[in-house]
Amino acid sequence: MAQQIINIGALPNDGSGDPLRTAFNKINNNFAELFTAPFNTSTANTTGSGANQVIFSALANSFVQGTFQINSSNPANNDSQNITLTAATTNDNVSVKFSGFGTLFNGTPVTQYDMDVLSGNVRILVSPLTSAPLTHLISYQLVAAL
Repeated sequence: MAQQIINIGALPNDGSGDPLRTAFNKINNNFAELFTAPFNTSTANTTGSGANQVIFSALANSFVQGTFQINSSNPANNDSQNITLTAATTNDNVSVKFSGFGTLFNGTPVTQYDMDVLSGNVRILVSPLTSAPLTHLISYQLVAAL
């Protein structure tokens, strides 16, 4: 389904916009599209403390916004951290804006997170704080371009 734009008219109360019933029907349809986006999971492994290791990639031209819940852990000593990232691409698909909320640490933090767009792909990058192998469990929901 394509995004449905509500016609708000040229001026307030000029009668040229969508009637209320039509506008709210468009709102309901747009929300239905958002709430039916499936959750997916993936696992990535990193080794060494090299910066900007890719743990997730998606085509930028099919990515509008996404939510990611990531658990990064060091299986050798049970150090782990969880983070929730919310992200959206810019209109020209050349950059991504994101915010991250760390929710839980067990032991010592294991990595730092970043996002970018490179070669037409939105990527999640990690810069491990240890040289130990890390496992990154990723649960995500993407809203694709309409």
